Amino acid sequence: AANTEGVLWKLNKCVYGLNDASRVWYFSVRSVLLKLGCCQLKADPAMFYWHYKGNLAGIFMMHVDDFLWGGTSDFEAIVISGLRKEFRVGSQASGAFKYIGLEIGQTKLGATLRQQSYLESISPIAISRGRVSQKDAMVSKIEKEQLRSLIGQLNWLGRQTRPDVSFDALELSTKMNDPKVEDIKRANKVLAKLKMQVCVLKFPVLSDPRHLKLIVYSDASYANLCDGVSSAGGFIIFLLGNNGKCCPLVWETKKIRRVVKSTLAAETLSLVEAVDMAFYISQILTEILGLGDLGNIPIECHIDNKSLWENVHSTKSVNEKRLRIDIASLKQMLDRGEITKIKWVDSSYQLSDCFTKRGASSQLLDIVNEGRLFL
Repeated sequence: AANTEGVLWKLNKCVYGLNDASRVWYFSVRSVLLKLGCCQLKADPAMFYWHYKGNLAGIFMMHVDDFLWGGTSDFEAIVISGLRKEFRVGSQASGAFKYIGLEIGQTKLGATLRQQSYLESISPIAISRGRVSQKDAMVSKIEKEQLRSLIGQLNWLGRQTRPDVSFDALELSTKMNDPKVEDIKRANKVLAKLKMQVCVLKFPVLSDPRHLKLIVYSDASYANLCDGVSSAGGFIIFLLGNNGKCCPLVWETKKIRRVVKSTLAAETLSLVEAVDMAFYISQILTEILGLGDLGNIPIECHIDNKSLWENVHSTKSVNEKRLRIDIASLKQMLDRGEITKIKWVDSSYQLSDCFTKRGASSQLLDIVNEGRLFL
């Protein structure tokens, strides 16, 4: 009797549902992958890669008990087949399939990513005609829960496949303490905008790995969030081949970690966050692709704040003492070659606008849909 009072069971192996079950499962899969010749990524223990005859031949990722892999026929024959022998595999899919809610497609030209089915499943919040005109009225308890749910859904889309609404989701989330009817209308409008524009992220085949580089666009808006003092910052990082084709790797929009005193400070902190992420990605790609002898993949940053560009390339110090530390870190990365360059661009070419303000240009959506970036 497993539920007998006063009896303590000593298990011979872990049982599903216990607190450490997922940990034991992870170590079981990890052990098999390592025996099959895979290498565990130093910076991300849930990711493994496999080299064959000196070249990258496969990548394997885990999300609890969901596996995602890609590679050559040799990788499937040696590693994946070996994994199938050790573990009972449930449903499998390739070519076009869903993975943790993402619609993934694949052709010889590259891969695609979208969330159209998820987007179509989202419904706007119903508001009566009389309620619509009461834009400054506080929402009811039910409306607040509906709004919280809708903002969560918009935020998920903004993080995964729709960078063009990242700021909208951030701005709405900052109003959840005291939401008004106007905020419901705004959330419904954002949802309608998403449904009007089809977005399919493209990840085309790039050129020789030895000629890849990371392109960073970073931006910030000073004290533009609803509390009147907080600033929004955001960035996007592309992996660019010398054939002009690009893959959007990561983007982010969020409230800058502290209240700042100037636009310069907001732009600086946003760039520091972007560079931190770009350096992390550069290290990962360098390890996976086996480019250690060539050094890390180059990082090129694009900003539209002339004051920040001048301060990074100047020997003078800014007046704000606290900001000197952040600028000094950027200078040091330039001196060490960890950043190839920090380049000033006109605001009309700033692809991160949609992460920091409303009504930003749609050119970013065009680029991620086409998979091409011309500097």
